[in-house]
Formats: sequence, structure tokens, C-alpha cells
Amino acid sequence: MTKKRYLVTGAAGRLGTKFVEIVSQKNIDDVTDLRLLDLNFSEAVKRKHEEACTEAKINVEWITGSITDQSILRSALQDVDVVVHMASIIDFRDELPRSKLWKVNVQGTKNLIDVCCQCNVSHFVYTSSMETVGPNVYRDPMYNGNEDTHYRVKHAMFYGETKHEAENLVLAANGRKLEDGKRLTTCALRPGEIYGGLDYEILIETARDNLKSKTLPSPSDPSHLFSRIYIDNAAWCHVLAAKQIQMIASTIGGNAYYIGDDTPKLAFARLNQIFLEPFGFKMHQREPILPFWIMYTFLLILFYVKGFLRVLGFSTQVKICPGALKVVCTCFTFSHGKFQEHFGYKPLKSWEETLEETRKHMGIILKEIESHS
Repeated sequence: MTKKRYLVTGAAGRLGTKFVEIVSQKNIDDVTDLRLLDLNFSEAVKRKHEEACTEAKINVEWITGSITDQSILRSALQDVDVVVHMASIIDFRDELPRSKLWKVNVQGTKNLIDVCCQCNVSHFVYTSSMETVGPNVYRDPMYNGNEDTHYRVKHAMFYGETKHEAENLVLAANGRKLEDGKRLTTCALRPGEIYGGLDYEILIETARDNLKSKTLPSPSDPSHLFSRIYIDNAAWCHVLAAKQIQMIASTIGGNAYYIGDDTPKLAFARLNQIFLEPFGFKMHQREPILPFWIMYTFLLILFYVKGFLRVLGFSTQVKICPGALKVVCTCFTFSHGKFQEHFGYKPLKSWEETLEETRKHMGIILKEIESHS
């Protein structure tokens, strides 16, 4: 059998681990080898990878290192057919140094593209984000938009800016000449917020913080609808893209795609409440709890105070930063029709299945939280 090898960056993360699982379950591309790259792999994550790959008879190799290190990339990219680039630093609290985000999210992506060309790797799938486009700093709404929808791109957070720049690099690299004379084919997938799994930090934190009151405060109005996608479906989109980019490169190459599923488009807190409803959680009677500009002014003051305290050597954590408040308090929904058309995509799991699984996971998590309180 001819070997088919994928390199997956960010393979120890939530989406990377799920990608390994879905490739192993479906293996629509007859993958024989998975080369997994990340800064570190816990024994628990390695065990998950190994169990999935052993059952599917896929060889798995772990490489510990950073996408900012070109020497590691040169070794990792030898004899690779497809790169699935999921590695990035996510910062929804605006706490990390901007230089660090830029170095990994932008410069790391550039490094990966450059070394792909040197090592004759001709297919590149990039995990982008809806925040490549918006919501913007002006809180302009987008209702069921698509890849051709005109939208003012002015990012509310620096994380979105780095994803925007990295996506531009990926798409601009489409058609770039490789060392062997062939051409690089690239595409980018833009998920909304990815939910699901036993390690879904945002929902876990929401449940923990409001466990006593069983009341969920919302910073946003019910009209601030949001597109979200279940983690299994997000991983499935990447599995499809990794195969199809080899099959119909002329159609896919140089394109960005919004990806989604049947998850209802609801305000952030309202969807969380649906997940937590069986456990007695209800929405706060005031929605939002305070007018936007009062909350935003308060967070802005807190943000600068926190920065001042950090200079003095004190560390404080704020649950939500001013930029993140603008994101959740803006209606931003999109269609994934283009991805459906080009990839023949149907969600791996229906809304009913994702709802049942998420509630099941929350039941397990809440028991663990209660046992430690």
C-alpha cells in the first residue's frame, strides 16, 4: 500500500485530538501515517491518540516542538502529503503579550508555508476563525453572511488580527512553486466558536462560577445571535478538506470557507443555558444584566487597572475583556453553504446528538465540580 501521511500541528489541543479521533474512525483518505506536532503531549492525550490510531491501523508519531522552529519543521515535513495546520495561541482575555501571539500565529504560519515549499508538501489546510472577519470593533452585525459578504474588518481583539494576517498568508501562498516544480494548494476553514467535549473550558467555567445560584447572567441581548459548531463536526470538516484538497485542487485552492452545523444560532449565554437546563440552570431575569456601555466602561477601567497592577508585580484575572464583550454583544452569523457545495459536507452529528452529548458531558463535569467544592 502507498503511504499517505498527514502532519497535524497543534495536535495536542482540543480540535487536534478530535481530528485524530475522527480520521481514525472514518479514514476516508486511507491515511496510513499521522505525524503529530505540538509543544508538549500529556500522557493522557498520547493515550487517546494511540488508542484511536491502533484501532484504525494508522501509524502515529509524536514530535515535540514549535512551529516557530524551522529545523523541527524540516524534519517533521519530510514525505508528508497534507499539512493540517491547527496550531495557534488563542487569547480571548487580551492577557498575553502581542509579540507572542504574532510570533506563533503569524510568523509560525509563515515558517510552515516556507518549509512546505522547501520539502515539496503540496497540500495545506489551515484552521482559521470567523474572527478573521468579525465581529468588528464597531459591533456591525452580520446576518447569515457568506464568504462574499462585504464587512468592515477592524478587529475587536488582537487575536483576530493575527488570525486575519495568517489566513492572508495561507491564501496568498496558493499556487506557490515548490522545490520540485509542483505547486502548493492551500485553503482555510473558518469555524465559529467550537463547543463540546469534557474539556470545553468556557462552559465548564460558566457552570462552576454559577453553581450556587444556578442563574446565568448574560452580557448580551437575546438578539445578539452567534454561529457555533460542535467539535466533532469541526474536526470532520477538516478531515473532508484534507482529502478533497488533493482531489479538486483547482476548485478549492486559495479559498476560505465558513464551517458550521445545525447548532441553533442563539446569543452566547442562551445556548449555554440550553446545555445546562437539565441541571437547574436558568437565565438571569435581566438580559443583558447591564446596558452594554456601562459594562464596557467598567471593563475598560478594570483593564487599565489590571495593567497597572501587573507593572507593580500583582497578578489579577478578569473573566472578560472589553474586546471580548464587543464580540459577544454583536450579532454575527454565517452560512456554510459554500463548504457544503465544494466538499459534499453533511454534519457528522445532528443538533439532537450534539445536545445530548454536551449535556451528558456537563453531567460528568458538574459531579466532579461538586465533589471538590
